[in-house]
Amino acid sequence: MQYAPLLKLATRAPREEGIALELPLSSSSSPAVCRAALEETNRIFDLARHAAQEHDAWLLTQEKHEESRRERVELMRIATDTPKAAPARSAAAPLARPVGSSALAAAEVSLMFHMPDKRQVSQNVHISSVAFDVYTKAYELLEKKDIAFTMNVSGPRGGAPRLLSKELDEGTWSASLSGLGLVAGGIYDVQVSQN
Repeated sequence: MQYAPLLKLATRAPREEGIALELPLSSSSSPAVCRAALEETNRIFDLARHAAQEHDAWLLTQEKHEESRRERVELMRIATDTPKAAPARSAAAPLARPVGSSALAAAEVSLMFHMPDKRQVSQNVHISSVAFDVYTKAYELLEKKDIAFTMNVSGPRGGAPRLLSKELDEGTWSASLSGLGLVAGGIYDVQVSQN
């Protein structure tokens, strides 16, 4: 047992006249015995300090994990409570426009959403849009909004030499589409799945 040396520390024993401390050494011990006992006691206290430090570090880690969990829950609550439009964008870089309006602009990609209900919806999106914008669009298209979903983007279509297959999750929400590896002018499939 790692902390067995702690059991050898001095104990208190009740006496009729009060509490007396029973030391593991007698007063007639030699200096060498006292020195050895002192070293053993110091080692035991060092072990106890180390155990306390490990526990404090563990508690700090647990607090950080709990804070991360709270942030993720809050993000999901925001995403599910407000399925309105994505954050406002400047007029120079619109988030998306329907495919039928014209061919792809130089800084756009075409996303083909494959929904759980077998629908396919195409959307042209600016390459500087972030993955959370794609998440928001997928949420808007879902029939069953109360069931969690996952997304995977793959492509581009047409046999391009650099094929991409990437899961879009909360770890990628802040990344731009170009930062995720999508290339302007490409057509990508977004597979949306629900359990």
